[in-house]
Amino acid sequence: MHTDGFMKELPRSVTSRAFRASNGEYAWRRRDLPEALRAIASTCWAILGGEVWVVRNNEIWAAIPEVGGGPSGVWGWEIQPRRPDERRSDYCNRTVQESLESVDQMPVEASARLDVRDHLYFNVKYVREDDA
Repeated sequence: MHTDGFMKELPRSVTSRAFRASNGEYAWRRRDLPEALRAIASTCWAILGGEVWVVRNNEIWAAIPEVGGGPSGVWGWEIQPRRPDERRSDYCNRTVQESLESVDQMPVEASARLDVRDHLYFNVKYVREDDA
């Protein structure tokens, strides 16, 4: 997975809008996610998928409390693996598109309890070429 060395390659404008977990992982609000995904891919890191977190008081909840008192749910997405004939740069760009499409189809805000909606962040899992 990503390392601190990689994060230094992302623009400060991208990392400054992210929540950074104690293990170094970043998560972005929905509005900031497209730019973050494009920045990740531009460094030729492949996005494997991600998950939605509730971040409150520097605590991370992976299970999102549902509106109406329903059970908490985990929201996430996975990317299709790299095809044998796919160039690395094409694969990285495809991972952005697949991520954006998956996230666009997630009604997590509408399903989340009202008190957590403003605390939703999208964590992205990504790897270097030699880790893929």
